[in-house]
Amino acid sequence: MCKLADDCELSGVKMLFGPEATVDSVGINNFEDQEIPLEAAKQLGRNIAESLNSKK
Repeated sequence: MCKLADDCELSGVKMLFGPEATVDSVGINNFEDQEIPLEAAKQLGRNIAESLNSKK
């Protein structure tokens, strides 16, 4: 199992940007620091909860 993207052969960073890519070299930020994807994830969670609640 991988803990750090820079050391993981299965990292999406390496798959997308090549075997020598690092998180720093491609400018990947923590998910929590990215306002748009974080809000989209929160909205998805709200939509799922609403959908599940409406089926009861």
